[in-house]
Amino acid sequence: MVCATRTIGLWAAALTVPLLLASAAFAEDPSTDLRYSTALKAATPAELTGGGQTFRGEQGTLSLGSDSVAIGVRKVGANLFFGVDADGDGEMDRREWHGLGKDFLAAAEVKRGGRKYALKFTVLRAVAGDAGKIASVTYRANAGFAYAGRLGGTAVQIVDDNLDGKITQDGKDALVVGTARTAVPLRSVHRIGSAVYRLTVEGDGSKLTAAPLDEPLAIVKVPFRSKMMQGLVIENATGAFELTEDGDAGIPAGEYKLVYGLLGGSSQQLVLKPTKLSTAWTVKAGHENTIRVGPPLAVFFDAQLVGSDIKVSPMMEVIGSGGELYDMNFNTGRPAILLLQGAKTLVKAAMGYG
Repeated sequence: MVCATRTIGLWAAALTVPLLLASAAFAEDPSTDLRYSTALKAATPAELTGGGQTFRGEQGTLSLGSDSVAIGVRKVGANLFFGVDADGDGEMDRREWHGLGKDFLAAAEVKRGGRKYALKFTVLRAVAGDAGKIASVTYRANAGFAYAGRLGGTAVQIVDDNLDGKITQDGKDALVVGTARTAVPLRSVHRIGSAVYRLTVEGDGSKLTAAPLDEPLAIVKVPFRSKMMQGLVIENATGAFELTEDGDAGIPAGEYKLVYGLLGGSSQQLVLKPTKLSTAWTVKAGHENTIRVGPPLAVFFDAQLVGSDIKVSPMMEVIGSGGELYDMNFNTGRPAILLLQGAKTLVKAAMGYG
């Protein structure tokens, strides 16, 4: 086992800064009606940190709250197709099968229980069985829709991030503010535009109401160049904030934990994920706080001495100074997919930036 020195913590500058307050007045109605929209572009917590689901054979079922959707994967020649029973008739007709390209992504809009769900599917792994059939599939399903409106002149999108058919403010769903590239878990307290508010969202995603929050704020700095860091999201039980947008403007003082971060450009990205080594950060009002993530980095890998040779495993973990794991974002590149039949590889997409 080989690793580098690691330090975990948070810096708080000794020099105090002007005390910021969260109070603000609405120039407009402190509520907004929300409408179904398929214009969701931001990455969400479930999309970047969630795992995959597996079904056996060529057909499985995706749960959408109390409703379900039949899905499937087929191999025709050298091509893979992903099927979605969008109309709910129990069958996947020809129009409901979608060819998987090099990114192994498919999209479909499903109607269930009087609601619409624009969904994104990523096939992570498929294993072929006998006679050209698919033996098992591991996939990920994510929301491609949101409930959108404007609050105080700022665009907001509420995302059913866990696809359970309802909106809750316990961190399982998500909020996108303005043109942010990363969503935050939906809690009660968020910064929208120039101020911090306490939000109430209807369970069906139809309306959002806000009340200004009047308490001291803490400035929080991120130790990455702005062009590198697309988003760094922290939360506690009350609120969640994206620090590249909210940190300089100020967030409520308190103890926070890492949700996720996104580093890189449009095609080469790393996701920062919390681990058991991650610690909570306390940010103080009236101080310029700096979240401790990034270098120095620790690299963990397995190595064995075989005779006079050292064999190193290609699998490794990179852990940052805040205990965060650096993982590849397969949503913008080719996912790790291996279509196998016995010991023979039929289709293979290499892991790596592509």
